[in-house]
Amino acid sequence: MENNNNESGFIKEVVKNKSKKKIFFTRLIYVIIIAAAAAFVAAFVFAFTLPLAKSAAGVKDESDTKVSIPQDSDNMEENDSSAGSSEEENVPSTEAASTSSASTSSSSVSEEAATPETPAEEKTSAEKYQELYQDLNEIAEPVEKSIVKVTGITSLTDYFNQAYENEQKTSGVIIGDNQENLFILTDYSVLSNVERIQVEFNGGKLADAVYQSHDEDTGIAVIKIDKKDISEEASEDIAVAELGNSYNVSRGDPIIALGNPMGYYDYMAYGTITSVSNIISVYDEQYPVFTTSISGSTGGNGVILNLDGKIIGIIISGTSGLSDHTINAYSVSHMKKMLEQLSNNEKRPYIGIKGADVTSEIAERTGIPKGMIVTGVKEDSPAMVAGLNENDVIIKLGDSSVPSAAAYSAILKNCKVGDKVDIIAMRKGAEGYAEVEFSIVIGEK
Repeated sequence: MENNNNESGFIKEVVKNKSKKKIFFTRLIYVIIIAAAAAFVAAFVFAFTLPLAKSAAGVKDESDTKVSIPQDSDNMEENDSSAGSSEEENVPSTEAASTSSASTSSSSVSEEAATPETPAEEKTSAEKYQELYQDLNEIAEPVEKSIVKVTGITSLTDYFNQAYENEQKTSGVIIGDNQENLFILTDYSVLSNVERIQVEFNGGKLADAVYQSHDEDTGIAVIKIDKKDISEEASEDIAVAELGNSYNVSRGDPIIALGNPMGYYDYMAYGTITSVSNIISVYDEQYPVFTTSISGSTGGNGVILNLDGKIIGIIISGTSGLSDHTINAYSVSHMKKMLEQLSNNEKRPYIGIKGADVTSEIAERTGIPKGMIVTGVKEDSPAMVAGLNENDVIIKLGDSSVPSAAAYSAILKNCKVGDKVDIIAMRKGAEGYAEVEFSIVIGEK
């Protein structure tokens, strides 16, 4: 009996200690699970409600709503060297090449032995011609989803006091999407003083647009559409166009024209670049213009594509004066910075000077100092206020030298509205050219 009592007491004590540990660990596990669940729920609620709270309060992340247009490099040497290196990387070793050649020849011999030669039917010239244009159509078709019709609408009354709507039409191209709005590049000439802007997409669906910004010198404008106003059905027929690199465009390159260059829509034509050397000078900027072999009207607009289906030129009515009855287009790479600024409605630096290059050859022949000679000063511009005149030769802007008009434009783009900069120019006097310094406050374009 004594032994039994000791044994039961021993068993009872062991069971008691084990249950306490179980209870402790069980409770600890429950606490951890509940804490983890609460943290997960809190994180989910925070992530779900934060955008709603921002939306309700009207708070937007600026980086999410800005339009970004990638800029191109005009360094041809870089492109050539990178192309060369990639070619070298793809060249197989001599041993591998010989092995591959041997295996190929042996397999081709066995194939010839197995199957007799059957000459392929040659296609006629007409069939080849048809295939060529089918290929060009296939390149252009995806881009047509980014081409739209833009209508500027104004309410008027006639002689009998009857109300009617006056409509001016042009084409446009979708160049940006910031998840909230679509941004469309178009011709400002039909938007000036209109009361309403309507856009028709490729599939025929309509949406109202609002004016965003425009460039007075080139006539280019950007409008935007709230994506909430676009139906899901219409969205299927919408695409953002890809802006290509036009620095590499050469005379003779094949191109495709889309838009409204002949005064009517659903237009598609094929041709070549006939010249890349034309320049249109505007205040504080020079834009290269491509001339083409494609027929067009003086008031036409649209875009030209390369054979990769990328936009390399912007047809605006102001460029048509370079040649009669053919399409001309601004080089798109030279306009990307401006298009991004117009889309984001940003302030653009402005001095108000038109200029031309004085090269070393011209300087040697004429005695004019090398730099940018002023060919025009805009009335009431910062340049006129500072005292700059025509025929002054600008040699320095801020801390940077100005060897050409293109250099002047590049330096100015990096300035900010309101900055105070010094311009050093050479002015001709009775005893020849003398250095003159001007202090200018950068204006807003």
